[in-house]
Amino acid sequence: MPIINIVALAISLCAISEVSMGSIDTTYIRPPAVAGSFYPGSPSDLAKMLAEFFHAAPKPQLAGKPLAIVAPHAGYIYSGAIAAKAYKILEGEDYNTVIVVSPSHNEYFRGVSVFGGKAYSTPLGEISIDQELSQKIAEPGGHIAFSDQGHLRSASRSEHALEVQLPFLQTTLRKFKLVALVMGDQDFTTCRALGQAIAKAIGTRDDVLIVASSDLSHFHEHNIAVKLDSVIVEDIESYNFQQLSIDLESQKTEACGGGPIIAAMVAAQILGADSAKVTGLGDSSEATGDRASVVGYLSAVIYKGSNEKLYEIVEEEKAPETEPKHTGAADFGLDSQGRKMLLSIARESIKTRLEGKELVFPDTMPDALKLPLGAFVTLQEAGELRGCIGTFHPNS
Repeated sequence: MPIINIVALAISLCAISEVSMGSIDTTYIRPPAVAGSFYPGSPSDLAKMLAEFFHAAPKPQLAGKPLAIVAPHAGYIYSGAIAAKAYKILEGEDYNTVIVVSPSHNEYFRGVSVFGGKAYSTPLGEISIDQELSQKIAEPGGHIAFSDQGHLRSASRSEHALEVQLPFLQTTLRKFKLVALVMGDQDFTTCRALGQAIAKAIGTRDDVLIVASSDLSHFHEHNIAVKLDSVIVEDIESYNFQQLSIDLESQKTEACGGGPIIAAMVAAQILGADSAKVTGLGDSSEATGDRASVVGYLSAVIYKGSNEKLYEIVEEEKAPETEPKHTGAADFGLDSQGRKMLLSIARESIKTRLEGKELVFPDTMPDALKLPLGAFVTLQEAGELRGCIGTFHPNS
């Protein structure tokens, strides 16, 4: 079994959470977790970088007011310029609330976690939570509920995908409140339910923006990444979120935040959107020069462009025939002892590689540890994110 697979599988499995979702401290202010790594920690340096992005970005020309935005969440030096090509449309617009939907990279949990604290904070200041709208989206006892999962800044895990969107919003919008959502499950049923819940909560309001946070394909050669990413471009611009779900499940395309994109498209369509325009597309090679292994990025704007709907929303009881069964980390049938063994192997694999030695696997292992699987590794030091790497496909 390739070392990267066993390490990533260990990290993924150890992050699975079965705890029930409950409310968190309503006075809690979530501090920035990746300031100084994903983006500048200094307010002045951050403002300067954002100003440069927006100065270089052309303003998209749309027929109507944006209802949703799709933006990448990598380090700003890699994807910031692409994100700005969507956020540029917000200049001169007024939104009183922004709903940001993010995937969870560091822990798996059932359903969708709604932040119930007081505010999110970045070097540019605090953003108050729209408690009223958050409560309308949350389902008491349901799969969309108040929880600290995916939100808390802690020594062991801190999600970045939601946080990195906020400075862009703080720069383009004068004053707004936030609804912060992190998806643990990204199956089609959850995406659809979340989209419907968001649309129902917004109702007739025209001052709410939805932001879906996602990167695209991970660690393929440039030409392969271009082919994979072209599929999601087609699905978004044809406004076919069902096909997007199918393409993600069949691995015709890749997006770590595919669920947030689908949920945003569902919600926006209910609210009247019928058009989507990709405003930026690229990959990490534009910053690194390395085309052998790249991460893809996309930005897009979803809006009401005509009176004719391009795609009808799926009825509640009907889902794609190839609906994803599970797109987060799975338990693979491992009990607590199996997970402990996996974590031990993962740690040993890192140690032996650094020491130039060969990893020796235990004589006996659960069958689940012998499965050929894709991998995604998140490395942290003293609770701080130091890097991410992985692949959606097994190496052997």
